[in-house]
Amino acid sequence: MQSSLRGVDQSAAYALKQCLYSGPYEKIDSLLALLSLEQGEVFSILLKQTKLFSDGTVGIPSFFRDCEGKLSSYSEYSFWTTLSLIKEKPLWFYAVEQINFNGSAQGESFRLPTCCKNCPSLKTLSLKGCYLLEIPEPVLNLKKLRSLDISCNSIKSVPSGIGRLRQLVYFNAAENDLEQLAPQMGLLKKMKVLNLSGNCLNSIGFSFDKLSRLNELNLSGNCLFAVPEGLQSLTQLEKVDLSFNELSACEEAAWESSHFSLIKNYQWHFTF
Repeated sequence: MQSSLRGVDQSAAYALKQCLYSGPYEKIDSLLALLSLEQGEVFSILLKQTKLFSDGTVGIPSFFRDCEGKLSSYSEYSFWTTLSLIKEKPLWFYAVEQINFNGSAQGESFRLPTCCKNCPSLKTLSLKGCYLLEIPEPVLNLKKLRSLDISCNSIKSVPSGIGRLRQLVYFNAAENDLEQLAPQMGLLKKMKVLNLSGNCLNSIGFSFDKLSRLNELNLSGNCLFAVPEGLQSLTQLEKVDLSFNELSACEEAAWESSHFSLIKNYQWHFTF
């Protein structure tokens, strides 16, 4: 692959490959910006081996991988940033449905490449363990998203912009520092699986009766003093976990005497 970079000798190609794999972000951005000015055709060569799989994920070329074929957080970022700098996107770009950025190297807060903000068919995005302090604003404009994973970060609030993601079916915000949820989460009427476990929530901020299609709910490991409002009206809810909260014995008793046993096709699993 290195020898195929016209106008770039092997030592320079190796140095480029090392930077794209090892970072940091500032160095990657500077190098790719310089390369786009001097040898823009190199980008097309780098992306030539890209494959789009049947599940909508992308097979990132070997140039962005180490000698064992592994990807780093930096190399994934480098690949998508390289694509961002190409004006005429390859046809496969318009069919990408899944992008996974899991982890960010050396504690750097993750940067979302520009082209990921404009993927017209993107439905699944994972930003798990990316040292995020907040949900990136561009993510909240991906209106076709059906699945969003922002777990294992340091996010303290879910902003009002979440209400724009009306197609969300799966939302995982577990293991953050969440203290507040925007009321606009009640607008996500297609939500089926919601995981807010391992946070610092003492209230929810909206009524669950608005999420009428909710099937699974995990609120374990928070600071809740009461069973959240509206759960009793969710007729499609099959699994809920409220363990490791601050619920009183009275709250537990009130819940256990509720009408869930009358639900058609009753398959109930509940954990205090």
